[in-house]
Amino acid sequence: MKNVRIKEFEDFYGITIPSDFENGEKVVELFLELSSKLNMAMGELKEDDFHQFPTIGIVYQLINRIQEQLQGAFINICTKNHASSEILSRTAIESAVNVLYFFKDDTESKVFAWLKKYIEEDKQHIQDWEQSLKTLDKQQIHAPKIAVRQSLNLEKESFVNQYIDEVKKVLSIDDSVRLPQKILKKFQEVGEETTYHTVYTRLSAMTHLNAEDTISYMMAKVYFDKEKQIQMGLEHCAFSEYMCFYAVLFYANTIEKFLMKYAQFQDAKIESLREKILSIMNDMGKKWNW
Repeated sequence: MKNVRIKEFEDFYGITIPSDFENGEKVVELFLELSSKLNMAMGELKEDDFHQFPTIGIVYQLINRIQEQLQGAFINICTKNHASSEILSRTAIESAVNVLYFFKDDTESKVFAWLKKYIEEDKQHIQDWEQSLKTLDKQQIHAPKIAVRQSLNLEKESFVNQYIDEVKKVLSIDDSVRLPQKILKKFQEVGEETTYHTVYTRLSAMTHLNAEDTISYMMAKVYFDKEKQIQMGLEHCAFSEYMCFYAVLFYANTIEKFLMKYAQFQDAKIESLREKILSIMNDMGKKWNW
């Protein structure tokens, strides 16, 4: 008999977790339990909490985006689209690192710096877009679109500034805070530099279509018999699943920090869920000699 959450997950997305997705059902169940903990914690917060921490809603929405990215990764694996799942796993890990970086200290000032950084970068992209139009024909075609984008940018900038000004009436915000330009710095700040140099760079390389998989494919065709080629393909699928599970660990970390900061308690069950995922991953590593 399937777990109720698993059945609801499958029915909602119109999928079935296949039997050859080894440990897939177990990890999806753990993932859904983590998501439930986040939603329960958010529902139990009091009005005073939102006055004390005015960016709760933003951080909650960001963690929900990680949840959606992981749901997509699971669905891709369940529908035999393992390569696509790696892109979502990479996105989920990077998103989680950003959230963990916000949690490290002075969350409110960092979140506001993040909002303002988007406005400035968007403004620069619009200027670069305008300057890239070398011919009159292109300028005429793109001018109305640029005008719309500029207007939207100004509207967003006004909204963000009003929001920050309102918060400043009740909370001290450090306007000098600037976010690191490179994601590596954020990995370092949250104590995950090794993850950056191993998992994240590997997934990023695949996202940017580097030569690793192609070289492996060529070597398999030259050096391996058919049976070994099939085995290599199965290992690639297992690696995609492993990366998805790795991203779930980062998701768990963001929820743990959310509870500690906003609900002021450390849920021992999250550590238990994390240990179960790690145990599954360790078994996978032994099976494939990783």
